[in-house]
Amino acid sequence: MTTLRPLLLAALAHGAVHGTLVGEAVPFMTQHFGSATPIEIDVRALHPLPQPGCHRLEVTTTQRALIDPKTARAQDAKLRYEISYCRNGDFPEARHP
Repeated sequence: MTTLRPLLLAALAHGAVHGTLVGEAVPFMTQHFGSATPIEIDVRALHPLPQPGCHRLEVTTTQRALIDPKTARAQDAKLRYEISYCRNGDFPEARHP
């Protein structure tokens, strides 16, 4: 996958999906983290939101064998976050009371 968007849409359709980041972001990530190992992305639907076609999603990125600058040892790095996303490719509208 070149971007996160197709993975978000696939997770909405199938519940969960796995991919690997490629494209423009990879050179930046390689330079920043000092590793050329693939960046794996897992997305899973957590629960539907009140707006039709929208869900709360959990995104986990993993890059293996990053060199820790403090210890000079290779270790896996994970970043986990949640995002609200809709089937039409937009973020849910904010609802104010």
